[in-house]
Order: sequence, then structure tokens, then C-alpha cells
Amino acid sequence: MAANDPIKHIIVLMLENRSFDHMLGGLSQVIDGLDGVDPNVTRVNKDYDGTAYKQEPDASYDLNYDPKHELEHVAHQLSSENSGFVEDFARSYPLSQKEDRAEIMKYFEDGRLPALHTLAKYFGVCHRWFSSVPGPTWANRFFMHSGTS
Repeated sequence: MAANDPIKHIIVLMLENRSFDHMLGGLSQVIDGLDGVDPNVTRVNKDYDGTAYKQEPDASYDLNYDPKHELEHVAHQLSSENSGFVEDFARSYPLSQKEDRAEIMKYFEDGRLPALHTLAKYFGVCHRWFSSVPGPTWANRFFMHSGTS
């Protein structure tokens, strides 16, 4: 490394089990070019019974059910232009209530996750990164750090 190189360290923070929009999407109004939640264009996912769930602010810190993230579930979630998330959740958790299904479409507004949102504002955010394996955590961690899973 050259002595005058301003980059001294690279730190990778990989999160899991929460979508980009859920955690950082609410920062699209404060980080130029961030491909997050557009409050002027509400995204919607439908349940298998046709009930529509809008992408809304005010996400809860705790969920009653963890959305599935194995290959078969992620494939369904990404189907039809990312509109299969609520349907997959409802089929995975048939005892879940409409409030649970609405909750997984919510996101954290600017400042609700102080540490993470501060890091996002002052350091780089890969908002156009797509997992190498549309599935569980460890395969993607192996790929991220070694180029293979």
C-alpha cells in the first residue's frame, strides 16, 4: 500500500435476515442516489388471499415471526418483481395475523436505528449488491469473503 493512500482499513458489516429496504431504505431522502424507499411511490405486496400490504414506515424492533430465507423462500419472495414476500411469509406462517404480515413490509425511518443509520450516512453503502446465493446466511458470507460458497 502506498504511504499516501487515504484508505487504511476496510471494514465489512454484513447483516442478515432483514431486507435492505427494511433497515436502510428509509434513508433514501437523506443519502443522494440511494435506491431505497420512495415515499411518493408506495410498493405493495399481496397475500395469497389478495390482501394488499403497503410499504410503510414505523417498523417494529421485534417480529413475532422470522421471514424465511432459504433458497425456496427467497425465490418465491423475489418472484413477480419482488412481490412474493408477503405471500411466502403467510404460507410459511399460516397462524400469523394480518398485523404480522403488515409488519414485514414496514421500514425504519431516518434515525430509528441510530448506530446503523449514522454508519450509512458517513461510510459507503452497497445498495445495488445482490447476494450470490439467493438463500441462507452462511453461503453468502462464504461467497462475500472468499469468492465462492
